Amino acid sequence: MNKRAIKRYLLSASMAGVLASVCMNANASAFQLFEYNGVNVGNFGAGAAAIANDASTAFSNPAGMVLIPNQQIVLSTNAIITDIKFKGTETWAMSSFGSPPQHGTAQGGGTKYVPAFHYVTPLADNWAFGFSVSAPFGLVTNYGDNSLVNYSATDSQLETIDLSPSLAFKVNDKLSIGAGFDAEHLDATLNGTVGIPIISPALNTQSTNKGSAWGYGWHAGVLYQFTPHTRVGLAYHSQVHFDVTGTSKLTGPLANQANVNEPGVSSNNSLETNVTLPPWTELSGYHDINQQWSIDGSLVYTQWSFFNDELHIQNVQGVAATIPLSYPQIVVNMPNHFRNTWRVAVGANYRPADKWILRAGAGYDQSPVKDAYRGVRLPDSDRYAIAFGAHYQAIKTLGVDVGWTHLFVKEAKVNLDAQSGSQDAITNGKFYNHADIIGAQLTWDIT
Repeated sequence: MNKRAIKRYLLSASMAGVLASVCMNANASAFQLFEYNGVNVGNFGAGAAAIANDASTAFSNPAGMVLIPNQQIVLSTNAIITDIKFKGTETWAMSSFGSPPQHGTAQGGGTKYVPAFHYVTPLADNWAFGFSVSAPFGLVTNYGDNSLVNYSATDSQLETIDLSPSLAFKVNDKLSIGAGFDAEHLDATLNGTVGIPIISPALNTQSTNKGSAWGYGWHAGVLYQFTPHTRVGLAYHSQVHFDVTGTSKLTGPLANQANVNEPGVSSNNSLETNVTLPPWTELSGYHDINQQWSIDGSLVYTQWSFFNDELHIQNVQGVAATIPLSYPQIVVNMPNHFRNTWRVAVGANYRPADKWILRAGAGYDQSPVKDAYRGVRLPDSDRYAIAFGAHYQAIKTLGVDVGWTHLFVKEAKVNLDAQSGSQDAITNGKFYNHADIIGAQLTWDIT
């Protein structure tokens, strides 16, 4: 069979296969974030639903707002720096044709900045009001357009912005309750390379899929103070559902007959899918040992089973092996089958002087990804963490927090045979990953 015939035979299945990989692997890893303030970075989020010492409690546990004695604003930003290294092979094949395994490494890390804003003000008669802007989910990876795994993935990004007003009520000296509404916006970008490498890399065509949507949910919490020095908090954040719409575009040689006004581009504005981000429940405790030392801890249960077992993405831009070429909109079905996960964090705080608090924390974060579904966009696995942080009260009304967390991510094996028709894209190897989080926070008391 000559090259022209091979090209005609492979074109449609090649396009569908790569786009299926784009969608499946992008969601086959954990992307939950707990960096909604700078304090959490210094102790791995230990005690987050019970500490209630700044306005970020409006998001973590709104019941804690009654412990904020005056108007307060919290501003924070956190840099999540991931180092993702794949080592192994990737093989492209179709029917009796295929490329030999390509050996090597691929770097897919990146940096994601996560800002947050929180405001709390006391109200009359034991009430408090708060408003938060945060990012409960997010991801970023970028292997580049010419990496070893570029036919599986190049760039992946997911951003959420959560806007949440909250109310809290102090029932008595020991018990408070709170609840809030969440309006959440999601943006996603999933890019990959389409090509037929057994003919020529010059046929490489970029596939870009972007979508966005608003979703709505709620969060609520209870805070109980056994003594002025010991308290326990329980908080729940609901699932959020999104009806995503967007665009799907091919740019390159395989799309060069699609648009006479813009050669090399084939696109549509009718991409659709439905996504449900999971709920989570957090139980936290805080205890003052003495005037200098305190301890805290958290246990978080995330119900990833609410996330789509099968994600159906409609109107993905494809190409059919017809003469002349046609560009149908196809449906991609993606299995996920995430499992529910646990996260545990413990921390300690030391006050060497009136203006200083030193923090440390450690913990374990379980991955929802099952080995059979692990892909290359975010090859998630279980992780352990250590964290260190500090607070400095610069003046009576202004405090500064900084923190650092290091994540030790377990080796992740990948042996994925992604099939679409007669095409296979086989990735076989291991990922060696780690991550660092650097955070900073300003806390301003408005008196």
